[in-house]
Amino acid sequence: MPAVRRIAGAMRIVAGVAGLCGAAAAGPARLEVAPARIELCELERGTPVVVNLENTGKGALEGLAVAAAGAVGLDGCKLDALPEGTAQSCDAVARCKAPPCAVGPVAVRASYRRGGHSWLAATASVEVVAPGVAMSAIASLSARTSSGEIAESSPGIAYVHVTNLSPYPLAVQLAFHDAGAFRSADPDVRQVVKLQHLQAPLAVAPLATATAPFGVTMVALGKDTVVVDAAVSWFDGKCQRAGALTASFDVETGSSELVMLLKLLGLPALLLLPGVLLLSASAILWRFGLALEYPRSEKSEFWFPYASPYFWVLAVCVSFVWYRLYAWQHTDLRETYRLGDVIALWSIALAAGALLHVIAFAVLRLVVWRRRRRSAARTPSDADDPWTTLHKLALRGGGLNLTRATFGTPPATRFILADGPGGKLWVCPAISYAPPGDATLANSLVAQRTAGDLAGLVERFRPARGSLRWAAKGHPQLIEGDSVNRLPAFPVLTTDE
Repeated sequence: MPAVRRIAGAMRIVAGVAGLCGAAAAGPARLEVAPARIELCELERGTPVVVNLENTGKGALEGLAVAAAGAVGLDGCKLDALPEGTAQSCDAVARCKAPPCAVGPVAVRASYRRGGHSWLAATASVEVVAPGVAMSAIASLSARTSSGEIAESSPGIAYVHVTNLSPYPLAVQLAFHDAGAFRSADPDVRQVVKLQHLQAPLAVAPLATATAPFGVTMVALGKDTVVVDAAVSWFDGKCQRAGALTASFDVETGSSELVMLLKLLGLPALLLLPGVLLLSASAILWRFGLALEYPRSEKSEFWFPYASPYFWVLAVCVSFVWYRLYAWQHTDLRETYRLGDVIALWSIALAAGALLHVIAFAVLRLVVWRRRRRSAARTPSDADDPWTTLHKLALRGGGLNLTRATFGTPPATRFILADGPGGKLWVCPAISYAPPGDATLANSLVAQRTAGDLAGLVERFRPARGSLRWAAKGHPQLIEGDSVNRLPAFPVLTTDE
């Protein structure tokens, strides 16, 4: 009996397969869905379609159902039993049941029921598309400024023109970008202008042109490119379309005052202004009496005459150092700058030039003063006493043996101390001292005199400078050098013995 049951079951399976094959062969159908191409935006909103199913096989089709595969749903299509050789249509709505839907083919399946099972009747395919938009056929965008150059004192105006080439009303959102928009990505980018952005979208009627003005304010002197982005949107039937347009224009900021200044100074570029101003400040102070030379002649001229090769070489070097320092603290004047930067540059360069010149003049005067003081400490004077005369003689590196000179009527003999101005001579009488009572000290003084130890004698007599006196009536004096007779050297310091 079990074997009989297994045989009977196998026969039923074979009979079912044979019936299935016979049904598929006898009852196939043809399925059509119109439209065969559906735009993605319409599918997301839900779009009506017509489903047509034709029974091309043998036997009636009952329990019909139509469904789409994947994330697309097909709602509202109800079909009755379809006799052999007949066709039936239904209205349905195709929509995304699990957004987002993708672009590509979507399979549609029609099924029927027979023998308690669901069988495939026919299939069709619907193409989901997202067509591109050629913006050149929709709109055009252009932008320009009202003037070629924008000054700090007079802000400029730029205009954006949007021309609608389509039969659809357009909504245009404008966005402007100058160099300041890219400073976060590149800190070296310098902003030249500041733009006034438009907040509300621009509405453009079909086949019309709309113009939107916006303000352009100078931030720094220089050149920049302004980029205008337009986000365009419109409705084509049920679908909202979108696209983008881009336009750009160059803008240059300038200062007529700066141009006149450079022309007045005869400078080819602003880069040379710091060095020229610094040297000019020094030349002005030189002309007003603060010459960096000693002694100063009546025809004293500035070391670097204007427009000479020496002047330009020094001006270029000073300007290079100046711009590096200014760029480190403020901004790079080779790229962008404002009129305020030029005014600051003018003021600081003049002040720095004047300050450096005054410092150099003060240092020169200090050196001259110290030289004069040093010379005065070594030059004889008619007010010097005997000890001071010996002290100055020691400072000049002289010794006790001095050349003698005779002059005048009756002839007077004096010792030559030093040369004076104009060919004159400083002379003095002999210097004498009373020997001390201490034999040891007296012998020491004699030994120093014999050895010519002038510096030692000066220090020895410092506490008792009053013990020195002129051996003859007189004091140090200037005499004409060409009216003397020179005699051999002789010790200027003697004793009263």
